[in-house]
Amino acid sequence: MPSHGFSSWKRIEALGWGIPCALGCNLLIAAVYDRDYWNDEYIDEVRTKLQRSTAFVHFHRRKEIENYLLVPSVFARALVQAVSERQSRGELEGSPLPTEQDVRTLLEEITDTEKAAVQAQYIARRQEFFRISHSKLDLATIAQEALRVIDSKWRTLDTRIEIICGKTVLAALRQRVQTLFSVNVGDNRIISCFHKDEVPRDLKELMEGLERFRNMGSAPAMPLAAAPDNASV
Repeated sequence: MPSHGFSSWKRIEALGWGIPCALGCNLLIAAVYDRDYWNDEYIDEVRTKLQRSTAFVHFHRRKEIENYLLVPSVFARALVQAVSERQSRGELEGSPLPTEQDVRTLLEEITDTEKAAVQAQYIARRQEFFRISHSKLDLATIAQEALRVIDSKWRTLDTRIEIICGKTVLAALRQRVQTLFSVNVGDNRIISCFHKDEVPRDLKELMEGLERFRNMGSAPAMPLAAAPDNASV
Protein backbone atom coordinates (compact mmCIF):
# COMPACT_ATOMS: atom_id res chain seq x y z
CA MET A 1 0.00 0.00 0.00
CA PRO A 2 1.24 3.55 -0.65
CA SER A 3 2.71 5.44 2.29
CA HIS A 4 1.69 8.88 0.89
CA GLY A 5 5.07 10.50 1.35
CA PHE A 6 7.88 10.78 3.85
CA SER A 7 5.78 12.54 6.48
CA SER A 8 3.63 9.43 6.87
CA TRP A 9 6.30 7.79 9.04
CA LYS A 10 4.59 9.10 12.17
CA ARG A 11 1.33 7.38 11.17
CA ILE A 12 3.19 4.16 10.42
CA GLU A 13 4.87 4.34 13.83
CA ALA A 14 1.50 4.88 15.52
CA LEU A 15 -0.07 2.03 13.54
CA GLY A 16 2.67 -0.40 14.57
CA TRP A 17 2.19 0.55 18.20
CA GLY A 18 -1.60 0.88 18.21
CA ILE A 19 -2.80 -2.30 16.50
CA PRO A 20 -1.26 -4.72 19.02
CA CYS A 21 -2.58 -2.58 21.89
CA ALA A 22 -6.09 -2.28 20.45
CA LEU A 23 -6.61 -5.76 18.98
CA GLY A 24 -4.18 -7.86 20.95
CA CYS A 25 -2.57 -9.32 17.81
CA ASN A 26 0.72 -8.72 16.05
CA LEU A 27 0.91 -6.69 12.85
CA LEU A 28 4.11 -7.10 10.84
CA ILE A 29 4.92 -3.85 9.06
CA ALA A 30 7.60 -3.15 6.46
CA ALA A 31 8.17 0.51 5.58
CA VAL A 32 10.09 1.56 2.45
CA TYR A 33 10.72 5.26 1.87
CA ASP A 34 12.26 7.57 -0.68
CA ARG A 35 15.06 9.57 0.91
CA ASP A 36 13.80 12.86 -0.54
CA TYR A 37 16.15 15.75 0.36
CA TRP A 38 16.51 14.91 4.06
CA ASN A 39 19.91 14.86 5.76
CA ASP A 40 21.50 11.73 7.23
CA GLU A 41 20.85 12.78 10.84
CA TYR A 42 17.09 12.97 10.30
CA ILE A 43 16.96 9.71 8.35
CA ASP A 44 18.80 7.93 11.17
CA GLU A 45 16.48 9.45 13.76
CA VAL A 46 13.32 8.38 11.91
CA ARG A 47 14.74 4.91 11.24
CA THR A 48 15.43 4.41 14.95
CA LYS A 49 11.90 5.42 15.89
CA LEU A 50 10.27 3.22 13.24
CA GLN A 51 12.34 0.18 14.17
CA ARG A 52 10.62 0.12 17.57
CA SER A 53 7.26 -0.77 16.02
CA THR A 54 7.99 -2.19 12.55
CA ALA A 55 9.52 -5.45 11.38
CA PHE A 56 11.54 -3.90 8.53
CA VAL A 57 12.49 -0.30 7.62
CA HIS A 58 14.37 0.83 4.53
CA PHE A 59 15.28 4.28 3.21
CA HIS A 60 16.60 4.50 -0.33
CA ARG A 61 20.18 5.73 -0.37
CA ARG A 62 19.35 7.82 -3.44
CA LYS A 63 16.87 10.68 -3.50
CA GLU A 64 14.02 8.58 -4.94
CA ILE A 65 13.37 5.33 -6.80
CA GLU A 66 13.80 6.91 -10.27
CA ASN A 67 17.43 7.74 -9.47
CA TYR A 68 18.23 4.04 -9.72
CA LEU A 69 17.32 4.10 -13.43
CA LEU A 70 20.04 6.69 -14.12
CA VAL A 71 23.04 4.35 -14.19
CA PRO A 72 24.89 5.53 -17.35
CA SER A 73 26.14 2.09 -18.48
CA VAL A 74 22.69 0.56 -18.06
CA PHE A 75 20.80 3.39 -19.72
CA ALA A 76 23.29 3.34 -22.61
CA ARG A 77 22.71 -0.40 -23.06
CA ALA A 78 18.95 0.13 -23.12
CA LEU A 79 19.35 3.00 -25.59
CA VAL A 80 21.53 0.95 -27.93
CA GLN A 81 18.99 -1.85 -27.77
CA ALA A 82 16.14 0.50 -28.71
CA VAL A 83 18.09 2.07 -31.60
CA SER A 84 19.25 -1.33 -32.89
CA GLU A 85 15.69 -2.61 -32.98
CA ARG A 86 14.62 0.28 -35.19
CA GLN A 87 17.65 -0.19 -37.43
CA SER A 88 16.79 -3.89 -37.84
CA ARG A 89 13.41 -2.80 -39.23
CA GLY A 90 15.10 -0.61 -41.84
CA GLU A 91 14.60 2.59 -39.83
CA LEU A 92 17.30 5.04 -38.71
CA GLU A 93 19.64 3.72 -41.42
CA GLY A 94 23.15 5.12 -41.21
CA SER A 95 22.68 6.43 -37.67
CA PRO A 96 25.66 5.63 -35.41
CA LEU A 97 24.87 3.72 -32.24
CA PRO A 98 24.96 5.83 -29.08
CA THR A 99 27.65 5.16 -26.48
CA GLU A 100 27.87 5.30 -22.70
CA GLN A 101 29.86 8.53 -23.06
CA ASP A 102 26.94 10.03 -25.00
CA VAL A 103 24.65 9.23 -22.08
CA ARG A 104 27.12 10.60 -19.54
CA THR A 105 27.44 13.85 -21.51
CA LEU A 106 23.66 14.23 -21.64
CA LEU A 107 23.32 13.58 -17.92
CA GLU A 108 26.04 16.08 -17.09
CA GLU A 109 24.37 18.75 -19.23
CA ILE A 110 20.92 18.08 -17.73
CA THR A 111 22.05 17.92 -14.11
CA ASP A 112 24.20 21.05 -14.41
CA THR A 113 20.99 23.06 -14.75
CA GLU A 114 19.52 21.42 -11.63
CA LYS A 115 22.27 22.26 -9.13
CA ALA A 116 20.74 25.45 -7.75
CA ALA A 117 17.37 23.78 -7.20
CA VAL A 118 19.02 20.80 -5.49
CA GLN A 119 21.03 23.09 -3.21
CA ALA A 120 17.92 25.03 -2.22
CA GLN A 121 16.00 21.86 -1.34
CA TYR A 122 18.78 20.33 0.76
CA ILE A 123 19.38 23.59 2.62
CA ALA A 124 15.66 23.97 3.35
CA ARG A 125 15.32 20.38 4.66
CA ARG A 126 18.46 20.66 6.77
CA GLN A 127 17.29 23.93 8.30
CA GLU A 128 13.90 22.38 9.03
CA PHE A 129 15.56 19.42 10.76
CA PHE A 130 17.61 21.66 13.04
CA ARG A 131 14.54 23.79 13.74
CA ILE A 132 12.42 20.86 14.92
CA SER A 133 15.36 19.49 16.90
CA HIS A 134 15.69 22.89 18.65
CA SER A 135 19.33 23.28 17.63
CA LYS A 136 21.06 26.57 18.38
CA LEU A 137 23.12 26.46 15.19
CA ASP A 138 22.66 29.61 13.11
CA LEU A 139 21.11 29.34 9.63
CA ALA A 140 24.34 30.33 7.85
CA THR A 141 26.26 27.46 9.46
CA ILE A 142 23.50 24.99 8.59
CA ALA A 143 23.41 26.18 4.97
CA GLN A 144 27.21 26.05 4.69
CA GLU A 145 27.29 22.43 5.86
CA ALA A 146 24.55 21.47 3.39
CA LEU A 147 26.46 23.10 0.53
CA ARG A 148 29.65 21.28 1.53
CA VAL A 149 27.89 17.90 1.34
CA ILE A 150 26.29 18.71 -2.01
CA ASP A 151 29.57 19.95 -3.52
CA SER A 152 31.33 16.74 -2.51
CA LYS A 153 28.61 14.69 -4.23
CA TRP A 154 28.52 16.93 -7.29
CA ARG A 155 32.13 16.32 -8.31
CA THR A 156 31.44 13.06 -10.15
CA LEU A 157 28.38 12.05 -12.16
CA ASP A 158 28.04 8.71 -10.37
CA THR A 159 27.54 10.40 -6.99
CA ARG A 160 25.67 13.39 -8.42
CA ILE A 161 22.85 11.17 -9.68
CA GLU A 162 22.27 9.98 -6.11
CA ILE A 163 21.04 13.39 -4.92
CA ILE A 164 19.30 15.02 -7.89
CA CYS A 165 15.54 14.77 -8.51
CA GLY A 166 15.33 11.47 -10.37
CA LYS A 167 11.88 12.10 -11.84
CA THR A 168 12.90 15.44 -13.36
CA VAL A 169 16.24 14.28 -14.73
CA LEU A 170 14.90 11.00 -16.12
CA ALA A 171 12.10 12.84 -17.94
CA ALA A 172 14.59 15.34 -19.39
CA LEU A 173 16.96 12.55 -20.46
CA ARG A 174 14.17 10.71 -22.23
CA GLN A 175 13.17 13.88 -24.04
CA ARG A 176 16.75 14.47 -25.22
CA VAL A 177 17.09 10.85 -26.32
CA GLN A 178 13.84 11.06 -28.28
CA THR A 179 15.08 14.19 -30.04
CA LEU A 180 18.57 12.84 -30.81
CA PHE A 181 17.88 9.17 -31.54
CA SER A 182 14.11 9.00 -32.22
CA VAL A 183 13.49 6.24 -29.66
CA ASN A 184 11.76 5.88 -26.31
CA VAL A 185 13.50 4.13 -23.41
CA GLY A 186 10.96 2.86 -20.88
CA ASP A 187 11.44 1.71 -17.29
CA ASN A 188 11.08 -1.99 -18.11
CA ARG A 189 13.72 -1.82 -20.84
CA ILE A 190 16.18 -0.08 -18.51
CA ILE A 191 15.59 -2.59 -15.70
CA SER A 192 16.04 -5.54 -18.07
CA CYS A 193 19.47 -4.17 -19.12
CA PHE A 194 20.98 -4.24 -15.62
CA HIS A 195 23.83 -6.64 -15.01
CA LYS A 196 23.99 -8.16 -11.55
CA ASP A 197 27.12 -6.24 -10.58
CA GLU A 198 25.45 -2.96 -11.61
CA VAL A 199 22.58 -3.24 -9.13
CA PRO A 200 23.30 -0.75 -6.31
CA ARG A 201 24.15 -2.40 -3.01
CA ASP A 202 21.29 -0.78 -1.10
CA LEU A 203 18.75 -2.18 -3.59
CA LYS A 204 20.16 -5.65 -2.99
CA GLU A 205 19.82 -5.05 0.75
CA LEU A 206 16.21 -3.97 0.19
CA MET A 207 15.39 -7.18 -1.69
CA GLU A 208 17.07 -9.29 0.97
CA GLY A 209 15.22 -7.43 3.72
CA LEU A 210 11.86 -7.84 1.99
CA GLU A 211 12.53 -11.56 1.56
CA ARG A 212 13.14 -11.88 5.28
CA PHE A 213 9.97 -9.88 5.90
CA ARG A 214 8.01 -12.16 3.56
CA ASN A 215 9.15 -15.19 5.51
CA MET A 216 8.02 -13.52 8.73
CA GLY A 217 4.55 -13.51 7.21
CA SER A 218 4.42 -17.28 7.54
CA ALA A 219 4.20 -16.78 11.31
CA PRO A 220 0.79 -16.18 12.97
CA ALA A 221 0.78 -12.44 12.29
CA MET A 222 -0.67 -10.11 9.68
CA PRO A 223 1.95 -8.66 7.26
CA LEU A 224 1.57 -5.13 5.88
CA ALA A 225 4.00 -3.31 3.59
CA ALA A 226 4.04 0.47 3.24
CA ALA A 227 5.93 2.00 0.32
CA PRO A 228 6.43 5.35 -1.41
CA ASP A 229 3.58 6.41 -3.69
CA ASN A 230 5.59 5.54 -6.82
CA ALA A 231 6.84 2.14 -5.66
CA SER A 232 5.23 -1.21 -5.00
CA VAL A 233 6.09 -3.98 -2.56
